[in-house]
Amino acid sequence: MIWVQAARLRTLGASIVPIMVGASLGFKQTHVVHSSYVFFVILSALGIQIGTNYINDAADFMRGADTKERLGPARISQRGLVAPHVVMWAGFLMFFCAALFAIPLVLHRPWIILVGLGSILAGYAYTAGPYPLAYLGLGELFVVLFFGHIAVAGTAYVVADAAFFNPYLHIVGFEIGLLASLLIGINNVRDAETDRVAHKKTLAVRFGTTRMRQVMILSSVVPFMIHSFIMPSLWILPPLIASGALIRRLWKEEPSAKYNELLMEAGMLQLSAGVCMSLGFLQ
Repeated sequence: MIWVQAARLRTLGASIVPIMVGASLGFKQTHVVHSSYVFFVILSALGIQIGTNYINDAADFMRGADTKERLGPARISQRGLVAPHVVMWAGFLMFFCAALFAIPLVLHRPWIILVGLGSILAGYAYTAGPYPLAYLGLGELFVVLFFGHIAVAGTAYVVADAAFFNPYLHIVGFEIGLLASLLIGINNVRDAETDRVAHKKTLAVRFGTTRMRQVMILSSVVPFMIHSFIMPSLWILPPLIASGALIRRLWKEEPSAKYNELLMEAGMLQLSAGVCMSLGFLQ
């Protein structure tokens, strides 16, 4: 149960959604889908995300960002349930498992190994290493790139034989990445005060929580505006309407422990958008 808690199950949709969208959009373009590869893409992506979460759990505690004053869900390193170096090695083990699951994908599309290695390195560098991305204010950019562009285009390339640099894949990847970035943004706004003390210079710390909330509101709407313009479909209406509730709370509520509820709402918004986009592609 401890390791399940550290894996942050509520956030794992951020890996599943771009795979679902990439596979369906790739199929729309090529009319081909290798279903067995979808399975390995999912396992590899989950391995990378869980490994990243484990390393984040340990690294944030060791850097002093996760203390008893933290408003978010308690971490296993922070609570003293597992030594941080053990949690860190668990992250490396998950990266190794992700690499094993990716072997069939590399045999099918050899240069996808660059995407896999880049994702693992970025997962480690998110909060660990000499220049952790999250501590430099690059967390949201990391999510848009790896949980948006790379995940959508890489999936379509591997499972549907689509061109990796197809512009439609990257436009949709940008949409999905923006929605995924809400999870990081909400975390960072909630934790801005403790992050400031720990010298974790997230965008919320650099520009203030009010401005960051405005950015998140835009991130909740812009994906649907783009999608309605390039690929109009009635399927986009349900998540667009659902985004209204999240926008209202972001606008009204000051950073507090209540932002943990917003995390679930943001995750459900990304999931509903992914499902509706995929259904629209498959029409």
